[in-house]
Amino acid sequence: MNYCRLCGRFMVRGLFISTLISLTGFLAVDATGMDEAALRADAQKIFKEKVGPFVEKYCARCHGSRAKAGINLQSAVKNPSGESAILHFKKAAANVKVHDMPPEDAAKQPTDEERRQFVKWIGKHKYLAPRDPGAFVIRRLTKTEYANTLRDLYGVDPSIAESLPDEVVGEGFLNSISALQSEQFLGIANRVVAQVVAPEGKAPTAVQKRLFGEMPPKDADLRKTARDIARSLARDAYRRPATDAELDVLVDVYDL
Repeated sequence: MNYCRLCGRFMVRGLFISTLISLTGFLAVDATGMDEAALRADAQKIFKEKVGPFVEKYCARCHGSRAKAGINLQSAVKNPSGESAILHFKKAAANVKVHDMPPEDAAKQPTDEERRQFVKWIGKHKYLAPRDPGAFVIRRLTKTEYANTLRDLYGVDPSIAESLPDEVVGEGFLNSISALQSEQFLGIANRVVAQVVAPEGKAPTAVQKRLFGEMPPKDADLRKTARDIARSLARDAYRRPATDAELDVLVDVYDL
Protein backbone atom coordinates (compact mmCIF):
# COMPACT_ATOMS: atom_id res chain seq x y z
CA MET A 1 0.00 0.00 0.00
CA ASN A 2 1.63 3.32 -1.01
CA TYR A 3 1.64 6.48 1.07
CA CYS A 4 -1.09 8.23 -0.90
CA ARG A 5 -3.37 5.25 -0.52
CA LEU A 6 -2.57 5.01 3.18
CA CYS A 7 -3.41 8.66 3.69
CA GLY A 8 -6.55 8.50 1.60
CA ARG A 9 -7.83 5.35 3.26
CA PHE A 10 -7.15 6.60 6.76
CA MET A 11 -8.40 10.09 6.02
CA VAL A 12 -11.77 8.82 4.83
CA ARG A 13 -12.25 6.84 8.00
CA GLY A 14 -10.72 9.51 10.22
CA LEU A 15 -13.09 12.11 8.83
CA PHE A 16 -15.96 9.68 9.20
CA ILE A 17 -15.16 9.17 12.87
CA SER A 18 -14.57 12.88 13.43
CA THR A 19 -17.92 13.60 11.79
CA LEU A 20 -19.79 11.24 14.07
CA ILE A 21 -17.97 12.61 17.09
CA SER A 22 -18.91 16.12 15.99
CA LEU A 23 -22.57 15.17 16.11
CA THR A 24 -22.30 14.41 19.82
CA GLY A 25 -20.39 17.55 20.68
CA PHE A 26 -17.47 15.47 21.96
CA LEU A 27 -15.07 17.87 20.29
CA ALA A 28 -15.76 20.36 23.07
CA VAL A 29 -14.69 18.06 25.89
CA ASP A 30 -11.67 19.14 27.89
CA ALA A 31 -9.49 16.90 30.03
CA THR A 32 -8.15 18.19 33.32
CA GLY A 33 -7.73 14.93 35.15
CA MET A 34 -3.95 15.20 35.36
CA ASP A 35 -4.13 18.79 36.69
CA GLU A 36 -6.73 17.82 39.27
CA ALA A 37 -4.61 14.92 40.46
CA ALA A 38 -1.67 17.28 41.03
CA LEU A 39 -3.87 19.78 42.87
CA ARG A 40 -5.30 16.99 45.02
CA ALA A 41 -1.83 15.75 45.92
CA ASP A 42 -0.78 19.30 46.84
CA ALA A 43 -3.89 19.77 49.01
CA GLN A 44 -3.29 16.47 50.80
CA LYS A 45 0.27 17.53 51.56
CA ILE A 46 -0.83 20.92 52.87
CA PHE A 47 -3.50 19.46 55.14
CA LYS A 48 -1.03 16.97 56.53
CA GLU A 49 1.94 19.29 56.96
CA LYS A 50 0.26 22.67 57.58
CA VAL A 51 -3.38 22.43 58.63
CA GLY A 52 -2.89 19.53 61.03
CA PRO A 53 -0.08 21.18 63.02
CA PHE A 54 -1.99 24.51 63.12
CA VAL A 55 -5.09 22.81 64.51
CA GLU A 56 -3.03 20.86 67.04
CA LYS A 57 -1.23 24.00 68.23
CA TYR A 58 -4.11 26.46 68.39
CA CYS A 59 -7.45 24.63 68.16
CA ALA A 60 -7.30 21.09 69.57
CA ARG A 61 -7.84 22.11 73.20
CA CYS A 62 -11.36 23.42 72.52
CA HIS A 63 -12.27 21.76 69.23
CA GLY A 64 -10.92 18.26 69.61
CA SER A 65 -13.22 15.53 70.85
CA ARG A 66 -15.32 18.11 72.75
CA ALA A 67 -16.44 19.90 69.58
CA LYS A 68 -16.99 23.28 71.23
CA ALA A 69 -19.48 25.49 69.34
CA GLY A 70 -20.19 22.55 67.05
CA ILE A 71 -16.70 22.61 65.52
CA ASN A 72 -14.92 19.25 65.67
CA LEU A 73 -11.53 19.64 64.06
CA GLN A 74 -10.09 16.43 65.43
CA SER A 75 -12.21 14.22 63.18
CA ALA A 76 -11.92 16.73 60.33
CA VAL A 77 -8.12 16.55 60.38
CA LYS A 78 -8.21 12.74 60.47
CA ASN A 79 -10.49 12.59 57.44
CA PRO A 80 -10.27 15.97 55.65
CA SER A 81 -11.98 14.67 52.51
CA GLY A 82 -15.07 13.58 54.47
CA GLU A 83 -18.40 15.25 53.70
CA SER A 84 -18.70 16.93 57.12
CA ALA A 85 -15.05 18.00 57.33
CA ILE A 86 -15.43 21.01 55.06
CA LEU A 87 -18.25 22.40 57.23
CA HIS A 88 -16.03 22.30 60.32
CA PHE A 89 -13.05 23.73 58.42
CA LYS A 90 -15.09 26.58 56.95
CA LYS A 91 -16.45 27.55 60.37
CA ALA A 92 -12.96 27.42 61.83
CA ALA A 93 -11.45 29.47 58.98
CA ALA A 94 -14.15 32.14 59.32
CA ASN A 95 -13.54 32.44 63.07
CA VAL A 96 -9.76 32.41 62.74
CA LYS A 97 -9.94 35.14 60.10
CA VAL A 98 -11.88 37.56 62.34
CA HIS A 99 -9.82 36.67 65.44
CA ASP A 100 -12.69 34.89 67.22
CA MET A 101 -10.55 31.75 67.33
CA PRO A 102 -8.56 31.14 69.40
CA PRO A 103 -10.37 33.13 72.12
CA GLU A 104 -8.61 36.14 73.65
CA ASP A 105 -7.73 34.26 76.84
CA ALA A 106 -6.07 31.37 74.95
CA ALA A 107 -2.50 30.59 75.95
CA LYS A 108 -1.31 30.68 72.34
CA GLN A 109 -2.32 33.05 69.55
CA PRO A 110 -1.37 32.71 65.86
CA THR A 111 0.19 35.68 64.14
CA ASP A 112 -1.77 37.59 61.49
CA GLU A 113 0.32 35.87 58.83
CA GLU A 114 -0.47 32.45 60.30
CA ARG A 115 -4.17 33.32 60.26
CA ARG A 116 -4.00 34.35 56.59
CA GLN A 117 -2.15 31.18 55.70
CA PHE A 118 -4.67 28.99 57.54
CA VAL A 119 -7.58 30.55 55.65
CA LYS A 120 -5.66 30.09 52.39
CA TRP A 121 -4.92 26.44 53.19
CA ILE A 122 -8.58 25.71 53.94
CA GLY A 123 -9.42 27.07 50.48
CA LYS A 124 -7.58 24.10 49.01
CA HIS A 125 -10.04 21.66 50.58
CA LYS A 126 -12.04 21.65 47.35
CA TYR A 127 -9.25 19.64 45.72
CA LEU A 128 -9.27 16.84 48.30
CA ALA A 129 -12.21 14.97 46.81
CA PRO A 130 -12.82 14.32 43.09
CA ARG A 131 -15.28 16.76 41.58
CA ASP A 132 -18.72 15.45 40.72
CA PRO A 133 -20.06 17.57 37.86
CA GLY A 134 -23.14 15.37 37.56
CA ALA A 135 -24.32 13.52 34.51
CA PHE A 136 -22.65 14.70 31.30
CA VAL A 137 -25.23 15.83 28.77
CA ILE A 138 -24.14 15.13 25.21
CA ARG A 139 -25.01 17.92 22.80
CA ARG A 140 -25.02 17.82 19.02
CA LEU A 141 -23.14 20.60 17.26
CA THR A 142 -25.24 23.23 15.56
CA LYS A 143 -24.95 23.79 11.83
CA THR A 144 -22.60 26.74 12.36
CA GLU A 145 -20.50 24.89 14.95
CA TYR A 146 -20.18 21.89 12.65
CA ALA A 147 -19.17 24.05 9.68
CA ASN A 148 -16.58 25.91 11.76
CA THR A 149 -15.23 22.62 13.12
CA LEU A 150 -14.64 21.33 9.58
CA ARG A 151 -12.95 24.60 8.67
CA ASP A 152 -10.67 24.54 11.72
CA LEU A 153 -9.71 20.89 11.32
CA TYR A 154 -9.43 20.54 7.55
CA GLY A 155 -9.27 24.06 6.12
CA VAL A 156 -12.45 23.76 4.03
CA ASP A 157 -14.89 26.60 3.46
CA PRO A 158 -17.69 26.57 6.08
CA SER A 159 -20.22 26.82 3.25
CA ILE A 160 -19.62 23.11 2.68
CA ALA A 161 -22.22 22.51 5.40
CA GLU A 162 -24.87 24.70 3.76
CA SER A 163 -26.99 21.67 2.90
CA LEU A 164 -27.78 21.12 6.58
CA PRO A 165 -31.10 22.59 7.75
CA ASP A 166 -30.99 25.77 9.80
CA GLU A 167 -31.91 25.68 13.48
CA VAL A 168 -35.18 27.56 13.84
CA VAL A 169 -35.06 30.02 16.74
CA GLY A 170 -37.84 29.42 19.24
CA GLU A 171 -38.47 25.81 18.27
CA GLY A 172 -35.83 24.25 20.51
CA PHE A 173 -32.85 22.14 19.52
CA LEU A 174 -32.88 18.36 19.20
CA ASN A 175 -29.81 16.30 20.04
CA SER A 176 -31.13 13.40 18.00
CA ILE A 177 -30.93 13.29 14.21
CA SER A 178 -33.05 11.61 11.59
CA ALA A 179 -31.82 9.10 9.02
CA LEU A 180 -31.98 11.86 6.40
CA GLN A 181 -29.81 14.14 8.52
CA SER A 182 -27.30 11.31 9.00
CA GLU A 183 -27.02 11.01 5.23
CA GLN A 184 -26.50 14.78 5.00
CA PHE A 185 -23.68 14.72 7.53
CA LEU A 186 -21.99 11.78 5.81
CA GLY A 187 -22.39 13.45 2.44
CA ILE A 188 -20.63 16.54 3.77
CA ALA A 189 -17.83 14.36 5.17
CA ASN A 190 -17.33 12.78 1.75
CA ARG A 191 -17.12 16.21 0.12
CA VAL A 192 -14.50 17.24 2.67
CA VAL A 193 -12.49 14.12 1.82
CA ALA A 194 -12.72 14.94 -1.88
CA GLN A 195 -11.32 18.43 -1.24
CA VAL A 196 -8.59 17.46 1.20
CA VAL A 197 -7.25 14.17 -0.20
CA ALA A 198 -5.72 14.20 -3.68
CA PRO A 199 -6.81 11.45 -6.10
CA GLU A 200 -4.51 8.43 -6.18
CA GLY A 201 -1.54 9.10 -8.40
CA LYS A 202 -1.70 12.88 -7.85
CA ALA A 203 0.56 14.95 -5.61
CA PRO A 204 -0.76 15.38 -2.05
CA THR A 205 -2.61 18.61 -1.34
CA ALA A 206 -1.20 21.20 1.07
CA VAL A 207 -3.76 20.24 3.71
CA GLN A 208 -2.96 16.58 3.18
CA LYS A 209 0.72 17.28 3.82
CA ARG A 210 -0.12 19.28 6.93
CA LEU A 211 -2.32 16.54 8.34
CA PHE A 212 -0.15 13.54 7.48
CA GLY A 213 3.37 14.96 7.48
CA GLU A 214 6.26 13.47 5.54
CA MET A 215 5.97 10.25 3.59
CA PRO A 216 7.07 7.28 5.74
CA PRO A 217 9.87 4.99 4.51
CA LYS A 218 8.93 1.99 2.37
CA ASP A 219 9.61 -0.46 5.20
CA ALA A 220 7.55 1.53 7.74
CA ASP A 221 4.98 -0.18 9.94
CA LEU A 222 1.80 1.15 8.32
CA ARG A 223 -0.33 0.46 11.39
CA LYS A 224 2.08 2.44 13.57
CA THR A 225 2.06 5.21 10.98
CA ALA A 226 -1.73 5.20 11.06
CA ARG A 227 -1.65 5.46 14.87
CA ASP A 228 0.74 8.41 14.69
CA ILE A 229 -1.57 10.13 12.21
CA ALA A 230 -4.57 9.38 14.42
CA ARG A 231 -2.77 10.91 17.39
CA SER A 232 -2.10 14.11 15.46
CA LEU A 233 -5.65 14.38 14.10
CA ALA A 234 -7.22 13.58 17.47
CA ARG A 235 -5.21 16.29 19.22
CA ASP A 236 -6.72 18.87 16.87
CA ALA A 237 -10.22 17.37 16.97
CA TYR A 238 -10.45 16.81 20.73
CA ARG A 239 -8.34 19.86 21.62
CA ARG A 240 -6.31 17.65 23.94
CA PRO A 241 -4.09 14.56 23.64
CA ALA A 242 -6.12 11.44 22.86
CA THR A 243 -6.02 8.57 25.32
CA ASP A 244 -4.65 5.18 24.29
CA ALA A 245 -8.19 3.78 24.32
CA GLU A 246 -9.40 6.50 21.93
CA LEU A 247 -6.47 5.88 19.61
CA ASP A 248 -7.25 2.15 19.66
CA VAL A 249 -10.76 2.90 18.38
CA LEU A 250 -9.47 5.09 15.54
CA VAL A 251 -6.84 2.56 14.49
CA ASP A 252 -9.39 -0.25 14.65
CA VAL A 253 -11.49 1.71 12.17
CA TYR A 254 -8.42 2.09 9.94
CA ASP A 255 -8.05 -1.70 9.97
CA LEU A 256 -11.51 -2.17 8.47
